Amino acid sequence: MEHLEEKASRTQHGITTVESEDYYRWLTQPIIKTDITTTTLKVRVAEIYGAADPLVDNIWSYQVKKFKSLSELLTTYESLDWSGTLFTNKQHWEIPPTKTEILLLEGDDELEDLTEDQLPRLAQTNNASYLLDVEIFKSVIDFQRDRTHNSNIHDYAHALNYYLENDDFYDPS
Repeated sequence: MEHLEEKASRTQHGITTVESEDYYRWLTQPIIKTDITTTTLKVRVAEIYGAADPLVDNIWSYQVKKFKSLSELLTTYESLDWSGTLFTNKQHWEIPPTKTEILLLEGDDELEDLTEDQLPRLAQTNNASYLLDVEIFKSVIDFQRDRTHNSNIHDYAHALNYYLENDDFYDPS
């Protein structure tokens, strides 16, 4: 591991390169797997002197996706990563859930950086708490779509709230 840190520290300012090699032996032939991760951050002169807000916003957008409403989240429903987790401000969700901002955290790094309350830092920064895993969210939406093909935003909100309260899918039949 030391050789990796030395290699990373010799790179130019703002550029981090980490290489790792794993050796495997398949019967008699060695197999070498090399992973190279390069992160490049270009800093303009204006950002050095205090105008770095756009840069910070760009970094933030890669870590968490913000949806302004349930409707906006539903428009990207098909492309949501099953391993993501949804967070929202529960007080805002109660009145009305259809217009509440919803955060999507994807990837292990964002979900492992926890506060003392075991809440991801990115969620806490936005005063949000756990809503649902994307896998459960998609299952609730799929069930509602299968049950009622012409569901509207209020039907989806009701189905989600029912699931949150009862840990079961809404099915009045």
